[in-house]
Amino acid sequence: MKKIAVLCTLISYLILLNGCGLVSKLKDLTQTANTLLESINSVVEQIDTKVETGDLTREIGNLIDERLNNLAQVIETTIQNNGGFIFDQVNGTIDNAFSNISRLLDQIKTGILDDSLPMLIGQISSEIQMNINLIASSVEDIIVLTFGNVFVLVDKTVNSIVIISSIILLAIGLIIFIFLLFRKKKEFTAFRAIGLFFMLVYLGFFLTIIFSNRIRGNIIAGFNLGVKYTGIEVQPKITGVYPENFTFGTNDKIFLYGRHLNKIDTLKVFLRTGNQVKYTFPDDNIIVATQNRIVLGNFKTWGPVVFAELQKFLGPSGQALLNSTQYKRFAKRVNESIYPHIINFQNIVPHNIQPVISPPAINTPLAGFKKVPRKNISEIQKVRENIAVQELGAIQSQSLLGKLQDFFTTRYQLPEGDYGIVAFDNKTEIESPQLITISYPVPPAPLPDIFPMEIKWIEPYAVAGRATALNVRLGFSHPEEIKNSFTVR
Repeated sequence: MKKIAVLCTLISYLILLNGCGLVSKLKDLTQTANTLLESINSVVEQIDTKVETGDLTREIGNLIDERLNNLAQVIETTIQNNGGFIFDQVNGTIDNAFSNISRLLDQIKTGILDDSLPMLIGQISSEIQMNINLIASSVEDIIVLTFGNVFVLVDKTVNSIVIISSIILLAIGLIIFIFLLFRKKKEFTAFRAIGLFFMLVYLGFFLTIIFSNRIRGNIIAGFNLGVKYTGIEVQPKITGVYPENFTFGTNDKIFLYGRHLNKIDTLKVFLRTGNQVKYTFPDDNIIVATQNRIVLGNFKTWGPVVFAELQKFLGPSGQALLNSTQYKRFAKRVNESIYPHIINFQNIVPHNIQPVISPPAINTPLAGFKKVPRKNISEIQKVRENIAVQELGAIQSQSLLGKLQDFFTTRYQLPEGDYGIVAFDNKTEIESPQLITISYPVPPAPLPDIFPMEIKWIEPYAVAGRATALNVRLGFSHPEEIKNSFTVR
């Protein structure tokens, strides 16, 4: 009996030694984690924007997206498993990792603005992965015991000691029980019956500690060896949408950003005005669905229209209008109003290159991308109407705009407008706080146009007497009308 008492005392000492140090210094990092998730979404949106506008290669964008998605998955899974909270241990490992990640996100934002991201991508990617591993390993050191909406956080070592000590004490009790039950003296006295009853209670007690999270969690929390708290229900949330202006035939993806989006079991996405659903995206349009992002794409029926389609729709009666100089000017001006980067870049490249002591900055106005505020559908339609009246007159402009409206409505089977975009799982609707404006494309034109969007030196310094190369990025209006290969000189 003395050996058993010594063993129990030793086990209790180990539990107290491990548990008290853990529980007394736990730090709630839930707010920090949520702020970090918002920053991750902001960076992912900037990366997606840069990739979609051609300012960043898809390979680099995918690499950063993958790392940040893994990071968001670790953080959000921990919050969900912990009942809406995330805690750090006394050594502050997770808190330090969060600080490092916040610094790396700032570097990514700076790299996006000054175009240095491709040079930093290797180092940043490695550091993000290292911090992901650090957070994941630290989270694994804390066991979460759940029963109902009650959570108990306990150190992995403490939980293991409680289970192991319960198994040892159960085994000792079982040996004593067998000894009492099968010893030579078989008279069944009241004293022996009481002893067997208490032994059964003893065995049942330690069995429940081993197999029941509720009992074990309450005991651990009762001895102040773990943190017991009531969890909160984690709800999926959409925090943003890109692009806010979606043009049929021009944009090919819609990005929804948010938190805990993986909790949507049967994901559906639709557009609505007020309470009326206008369009439900088919399942094959949902090409990415993670904790922090839903990507819609593969819009097979939303591709660009060509001039021949409009010709066929209007028939012989509309040929004179489509072939007129006024219509071509109208199509060109509407295109320029929607895409203001179509401007005159004559004489942008200097003919005489002089020695310089610092890298020349020869950038077009689009070199630094800025998010354009959303234009609602009334503004877009007003621009079209004003240009149509100026080029075609009041009567003919009404006729043309009506025919274009009929043509695009037939082509895309969805009226242009300002829509709320909603994700749902047949139970809960999660709506974006931002509207998305879906508009018809610019009127088809018979001839495409090409224009320079950005010109940069390949070498950082221009040296007199030595050839210096440039990177030229070209843009196209009405690229759908390009039928054959072409050469740029």
